[in-house]
Amino acid sequence: MPNEISSAFRADPTRTLMLRRKYSAALYKRFRKLKGDIRTSLVTNDAFGLRVNIPLSARQFVFQRDPEKVESFLIWLQKQVDDGILEAYFGNQLGSPIENSWANIYIRQAYEKGINRAQVEMKTAGYLIPETASVATAMQVPFHIDRVGLLYTRNFTSLKGITDEMSKQISIVLAEGMATGKGPVEIANIINDRVDKIGITRARALARTETVRSHHMGMVQEMRNWGVVGVKVLAEWVTAGDGRVCSLCKPLNGKVFTLDKVEFLIPRHVNCRCIIIPLDVTDNEKLKRKIEKQAA
Repeated sequence: MPNEISSAFRADPTRTLMLRRKYSAALYKRFRKLKGDIRTSLVTNDAFGLRVNIPLSARQFVFQRDPEKVESFLIWLQKQVDDGILEAYFGNQLGSPIENSWANIYIRQAYEKGINRAQVEMKTAGYLIPETASVATAMQVPFHIDRVGLLYTRNFTSLKGITDEMSKQISIVLAEGMATGKGPVEIANIINDRVDKIGITRARALARTETVRSHHMGMVQEMRNWGVVGVKVLAEWVTAGDGRVCSLCKPLNGKVFTLDKVEFLIPRHVNCRCIIIPLDVTDNEKLKRKIEKQAA
């Protein structure tokens, strides 16, 4: 790795910025639709029956008791989340059932970018990688198939955790709003505030972080497949101009690790953009001594 690093590389060592943005934007679009559906249901259609000038046929959650209204709304909300945000189905991978989702495309693309990046960096470091090596060929290897399947499951489970917490908070503010006699507009506003602050905020952070995780895991597995001995961590540069790194990543910058050791170090934190670089293969003895000394 050259000593002089471009400002663009400092700002985004993983070079996954556009993919992170695409995944984040796709999540935002789905949560925004959910907010629109909530407002239409509660305000336009007066689903709780809080006004008298709305046809009875539009009032989805009209019950005599408020707890019944809340319960009915939460059932409806879960269906909107399942269909619009999670949109999951069961598929098979090497004979095992896994949770599939629309978001898998972003996880797979990040993983494949990691494979490609690993091949490029290994060639630069002196590893004998044949010109015929490609991402398409690598993705036929069972090790990669298993890894990306685990990343699919992790991403789906994390996103479901976010929507579950969002729904939990919505149930609380909805019950409070009904108990205090708030109108449909105010209730819709406080519910959508929870969608913003829990759903959208956490989901967009998830998109950025899991994209980097998938990229990193793709790099690690591809390097492992080619017998890479050790790697060093290039920590993210918080800004391209001043060269600072965050307090969590700064101690890792330039340090040497085995693949087993570094595998779960990145991402170091939410929105982390750190990356690993294979060390020069020309002096393995010196490399081994450096790894052993650092591990001691």
